[in-house]
Amino acid sequence: MTLQDFNSLIGGDSYVRCLGKKRIDSAIVNAETANAHLYDGGQIGWWVKPGYIVVDVDEGKEQILKVVKQLKIKTLMAQTPKGLHLYFKTDLEFPQKVGMILPCGLKCDFRCANKGYVILPFGT
Repeated sequence: MTLQDFNSLIGGDSYVRCLGKKRIDSAIVNAETANAHLYDGGQIGWWVKPGYIVVDVDEGKEQILKVVKQLKIKTLMAQTPKGLHLYFKTDLEFPQKVGMILPCGLKCDFRCANKGYVILPFGT
């Protein structure tokens, strides 16, 4: 999947420019600016927009894939260097949390609408 595909699917021109996983400024930029930053060697984070939550699992990639298959969860997933991001559409409000334990025993982080971002795998 390309950044343009992601943008048309859920991205919605809601990106932050990063270097080494850290945000370099407070701007939320569109896909064109994000692509230029990637071209210049930077990383891009998706600023989670309203109506979405991202579950970030950094340990137990094989285990979480098994859970997703067993439960027949239909969601966009992105493989990261350490694990997976699972993107869910929701109208519910969730608090941004780090270090939560899922019912399957795996540790995860919640990245919530207008509260956080996830580094996208583009350029990695």
